[in-house]
Amino acid sequence: MADKENGMDTDDDANAQQKEMRAMKRKFDEMSEKLQSVEESISKISKSESSVNSKQENEKSMHSNETANHEKMAAESGKHFVVKDVITEITEFAEKQSNYSDEEEHFNMKWGVNFDREGNNLGLFIYCDPIDHDEKWSIQTKIQFKIVGSNGKFVVKTKDHCFDKVEETGFDEFMEWENMKKEYMVDGNVIVEVHVQIIESTGIGKKKIRTFDESNRDCSDVILTVRDIKFYVQKNFLAAQSSFFKSLFLGNFSESLESEVKLTGIDPHDFHYFLEVLYGESAIADSTVEGVLLLADMYDASTVIRRCEEFLLEKSKKPLKKRMQMANRNHLVNYVNSAIQSSESQKKFEKKFVLKHVFKNVATLGDDFFTPRFRSEKEEHFGGFWHMSLERDGDYLDFFINFSNPILTEQKWSIETETEYRVVDQKEDDDFVKTSTQCYEQSTGWSLQKFLRWETMEKEYLVDGNLSVEVRVTIKKSNGLGKKKIRKFDVSQRDLSDVVLDVRDTKFYASKMFLAAQSPFFKDLFTGTFSSESNKSQITLTEIDPHDFHNLLEVLYGEAVINDSSVEGVLLLAVMYDTSTAIRRCEEFLLEKSEKTLKKKLMMAVRYNLGNLKKICLDSILNKEQIRSVIPSNIEDLNLEVMSELLKKSLSFC
Repeated sequence: MADKENGMDTDDDANAQQKEMRAMKRKFDEMSEKLQSVEESISKISKSESSVNSKQENEKSMHSNETANHEKMAAESGKHFVVKDVITEITEFAEKQSNYSDEEEHFNMKWGVNFDREGNNLGLFIYCDPIDHDEKWSIQTKIQFKIVGSNGKFVVKTKDHCFDKVEETGFDEFMEWENMKKEYMVDGNVIVEVHVQIIESTGIGKKKIRTFDESNRDCSDVILTVRDIKFYVQKNFLAAQSSFFKSLFLGNFSESLESEVKLTGIDPHDFHYFLEVLYGESAIADSTVEGVLLLADMYDASTVIRRCEEFLLEKSKKPLKKRMQMANRNHLVNYVNSAIQSSESQKKFEKKFVLKHVFKNVATLGDDFFTPRFRSEKEEHFGGFWHMSLERDGDYLDFFINFSNPILTEQKWSIETETEYRVVDQKEDDDFVKTSTQCYEQSTGWSLQKFLRWETMEKEYLVDGNLSVEVRVTIKKSNGLGKKKIRKFDVSQRDLSDVVLDVRDTKFYASKMFLAAQSPFFKDLFTGTFSSESNKSQITLTEIDPHDFHNLLEVLYGEAVINDSSVEGVLLLAVMYDTSTAIRRCEEFLLEKSEKTLKKKLMMAVRYNLGNLKKICLDSILNKEQIRSVIPSNIEDLNLEVMSELLKKSLSFC
């Protein structure tokens, strides 16, 4: 390649530079994620199901009891959900092999699907693990297990099960393995669904605050019976809180004259918390909000809906995806709009980066102890150096990501990350993707062993012997990295503070007025724009790293904490909270003292909108080699303005 470039004449070189810049611009404009490898299979199944309704009806008749049970399940209660999974590479499934889906949270419990092979039998199971529970707990369920085929067929089995310990339930012999491959496999994949209805739960969530039992008989005029549990309440009070109960008790229904009314299709556990919220108690928590919100929406109780919405916006620690699911299901329009705006704003300030690399001649990667791994170049992100590597392990490709810190760490250090590993399909835009959560401690590497079958990699993803891979890393929390902390913000500062800022369970004792003077964000937070927060003595700050926040506070309090290890984390938060002093000090450091590469400085100037730094970086580019040196592996790290400047420079050097 080098000999070829040296032999180019001036016009060819200019054309090549323009072609390179146009290619980079196209990559930069591609903002939508590529489809995952199983989407085509799912699409085929969906189209098949919609086009063969008559055939599907025949199949349904084969399982009439199961289908009737499922319809009854949906009618009985709104407390139901579906866990789906796509089992890939079925033809390679070994004897006694199991496949566990990613866990999902529903109604304060973690759920997952297990698919396994035992002889010629396919086993299908679902497991349940409560998040917050008493010593004795139980969850009574009705469960429907389902596998869907490409020709519109499906097979369904149902069962009732009461979970009272962490366990799985299902069918060891759901169907014959060969029949599954013949009738239900699509492109080597199988789609499984497990529909769960929760009938009743006990011992789950926070402790009850108020009683509604017979001890309240003298203060009630109606008994509401929910699955044999009696709640003593007042008709007029409930009617004032809920349009449903207003119609029930004050309308022309027979129940309006009865002293005992039965409510069907709901969980008494959730109904107790729902009543507590109606009666003004602080019963909403991450362990109760989903069940309470379901009933609030069902009974049109606006006060409870509003309190659940406020909790989800201000206090909940549930993942954004889960909160959005709850909001959409229960028609929280205000929450959806606020969450979308918050999410878009937050994504800009996530502590994340992308590694991209094309590994060449991957087919030559040996499977023995003496063959070295194939490695990408190291890149610096947030004060550490990162790179990827590949290794062959028999019939599989192993994928590694490695971290090294350039500045001495403390004896104990850690980095918690969420990582997406991606093999790019350059032929059909059908990438292979896996995700994982890991914590780097002591060891500075992490691997996904048996990441991808070697044969599949060679057949579907190699292009001229080369493999294109990407890793997207989000750093959630770090400890013990960089220089030793200079100033304390712990409980020893209690007497000098009037607010506690809680960042991922680390508490920072600070002064409201001091922070308000440094940052418009904190000024609004503490002086009234956020009315629900301004009077609080403890406030939670979400989605930031406490390690970086400590460094930011030290900068705001005048300490000399900025160095090449800390500057990017500090700058991220300084821009997020609009602290002009910290932004200025970070930019001055990058201009005057930093030993970071020109490429890294330009990337930071673009991401954090540092005008002076960007100008100095661009002015420092004096030849074509320097242009090539500042192009990052992830072209999204530059913007169109900088790309245009680089293109102009490339033409001027011809």
